[in-house]
This record gives sequence, structure tokens and C-alpha cells, in this order.
Amino acid sequence: MKRLMQNTALMSFLVMTASLTAAHKDRPSCREQCSQQQEEIIGTDAGRIDFRFLSYVKFPGAYHKIINIQGDHIELQDGSIWVVAKAESIKGWENSEHLLIVPNQATFSTHQFALVNADLRLAEPISLYNEPSFKDKDHRSYIVDEVDPINTLVTLQDGSRWIVHADDMSHMKKINKNDRIIVGGNASEVEPRSPYILIDTSQKHFVRASALKVSE
Repeated sequence: MKRLMQNTALMSFLVMTASLTAAHKDRPSCREQCSQQQEEIIGTDAGRIDFRFLSYVKFPGAYHKIINIQGDHIELQDGSIWVVAKAESIKGWENSEHLLIVPNQATFSTHQFALVNADLRLAEPISLYNEPSFKDKDHRSYIVDEVDPINTLVTLQDGSRWIVHADDMSHMKKINKNDRIIVGGNASEVEPRSPYILIDTSQKHFVRASALKVSE
């Protein structure tokens, strides 16, 4: 009887050990997880970008398409025109690719923003040349309808409402009714609290924001 109990205990131990070993094999190691994270952090002409930020940018209006490229000027589908730091860097970009405007993180660059190609995992510093013309009908450009500093809210004429990051209140106070806005991505931080930026093309500054209510 004693031997039977010993054998049963041994079998239980072996089964538990096998289960733990299998679970450990299925779980990615710390080295594998770090490697995956490093693969998403890519050095670009606009600085090192952690492309995991794209997983938080779900608002369709933050993505843009190329309409025209002439030399170092690129026109997006909202009618805005941007000067590119290095024209040769975007020569192969297609109008089917998804682009975002983000803060430029390149050191010693004079450009405030960067154009990110989400498909190619590339980025190039840019500066605004012409504001959006609103010639498109695809919700890619917006006009400020109301600014509520008390509740840190910006409402656009399309009905979308945005919560501005608390640290950007000084810039928010410069936003005026009827200013033109371009929605971009916040590539400087990988966190869901403020995955977007609202670029006030009338004032030439931006605030970090999260979407409280957006139109589809």
C-alpha cells in the first residue's frame, strides 16, 4: 500500500513537472520579448521611432495618402502641402500607402514634423508649406468648432471631440474657433493616453490628445 502511494505521488509530480515545462516552452522568453520590441524601434531620418505607437492610432482620419510629389514638395489628399527634408527619400512612396504626420524627433533638424510611412516603416522630416484646402470629402481635414479649456476639450466641426494632454494646455489656449486642424499620430510616446496630435495649421503648433468622440 505504501509503495502504491509513493508511485502515485511520483506520477503526480512527473505530470505537474511536464505541464510546467510545456507552459514555459510556450511562453516567450525575456530575450525574445526584448528582441520583438527592438524590432519595432527603427532608426529613421526623423529619429528613432517605436512603431508600436501605430497600434493605438485607430482613427481613420489620422492616415493620409499622397496626391502629388514635385521636387521636395508633397501634397496630401487634404490639400495640405509639405516641404520634405530629403526629396530622394520619398521618391518610391506610393499613393496607396498609409501616411501619418507625427512630431519630428531628429536631432538638429529644423523641421517640426515628420511624415511616417506606416507600410514601409520609414519617416522623413517635413515642414508645413500650405494649409489644408478641404477639397477632399474623406474627413482628412477639420475646422475647430469649440475650445473648452476648463474640460481640456477641443470639438471640431465634424462632431469629433478630443481631450488635450494636461501638459499641453499652454498650446491649447492658442487654438481658436475656425482654425484648421490636421489629425496626426503621437510617435514620441507609446501609450494609449494621448495617441494623437492635433496640428493647428493656422497657428503652426500642435497638442497631444486622445479621441473622446470621433465620426466614422
